[in-house]
Amino acid sequence: MKKILPLLALIGLAAGSPAQEVLIDFGNDTTFRGVTSPGNWNSVAFGYAADLIDTEGNATTIDWAPAGFGGTDSFNSIAGATSNPPTAGEISAAQSALGGSLGLLAVGQAAIDFYRSDNGTTGVGRFQLQQVQAGQLYNLTFYGTKQFVPAGNEQTRYSVFDDELYTNLLGTGLLTTGTTDGTGNPNSVLTLENLVGPSNANNIFYIQWEGANDSTWGFINSMSIEAVPEPSTYALLALAGAAFAGYRLRRGLR
Repeated sequence: MKKILPLLALIGLAAGSPAQEVLIDFGNDTTFRGVTSPGNWNSVAFGYAADLIDTEGNATTIDWAPAGFGGTDSFNSIAGATSNPPTAGEISAAQSALGGSLGLLAVGQAAIDFYRSDNGTTGVGRFQLQQVQAGQLYNLTFYGTKQFVPAGNEQTRYSVFDDELYTNLLGTGLLTTGTTDGTGNPNSVLTLENLVGPSNANNIFYIQWEGANDSTWGFINSMSIEAVPEPSTYALLALAGAAFAGYRLRRGLR
């Protein structure tokens, strides 16, 4: 028993350092034709949301702050025409339309409602992720979908900055979120990887989304924020696995 205790401690230490992940649904029961997502989601509306929970239901330090965006809706997002509030059948239709490539974002209540980028002033959508950990690497994954967009407005650009003027770009990418034929985007996400947590005041990621051609035709339905484990964590997991394999081999040779 004494021989296995250090091994169990090593495995426990490695298992105790999982990647933290936070899910955000853009819309909830208080927004127009919106739905609050069940489980460990953060369904945001128009106000500041502090200490977002992670996928295990634990409070984090991350806060969400609106910084200008257009209307919220769910009409012709992924399930076609919707009611106010969406019915159970409409939510079920959204769930059925989603593909497996969305991973944890493949939740009907999260996918059915969206924020549009047109804020009436700058024509782009913006929000902040505050109190992230400075120096920590993050993967930010975005999902958006909209049926029946004008030709040429099928793509949304998502960009991440570390300054309040939205000039110092950390990462950007395009996602096909809209279609002209009513299909929408059932199965694609955009992930911006290894973004370094800013050391600015309040450790803020400044996030912007906009239509690639006409800035007002950008959409966001949901996103995830994943803290990337330190390389030492991967090394510890590998060491724990090797140690356990060696222990089993020694046991088998006796």
